[in-house]
Amino acid sequence: MYLPRQAEKRLFKISKSYPVVMVCGPRQVGKLTLVQSNRKMVSLANPNEKNWQ
Repeated sequence: MYLPRQAEKRLFKISKSYPVVMVCGPRQVGKLTLVQSNRKMVSLANPNEKNWQ
């Protein structure tokens, strides 16, 4: 079940102005869930693995 994040509207507005937006924060707070909602994503967790989504 998806719960709307407080940062969702702000991220959407910023992503219209900038081609790249970095989302960072503590573990397990919903960063990935927030970004996966209708946006392209690149994970930099393992630089040897190019996982373009």
